[in-house]
Amino acid sequence: MGTSDRYRAVVDLTYPAPSSLGAVEKAGGLSKMTPEQRDKVILQRAKAGTIADGLPKSSVKWLLKSELITLVGGKK
Repeated sequence: MGTSDRYRAVVDLTYPAPSSLGAVEKAGGLSKMTPEQRDKVILQRAKAGTIADGLPKSSVKWLLKSELITLVGGKK
């Protein structure tokens, strides 16, 4: 899982864009943010079968283990 690895979504995914990730992590997750804070979060979407760019690095390991993404050109 290097920095240039690319991942394909197995299911539709929605996740914070890199520009919003810091605020989401600081709050302890989207569910802990106020409605006003959530309104400012920029979300990215990847449909099943497409490349999922900008995935939070902290999520890649469990997404792979859960088989929600696959490594492009690799097994998982």
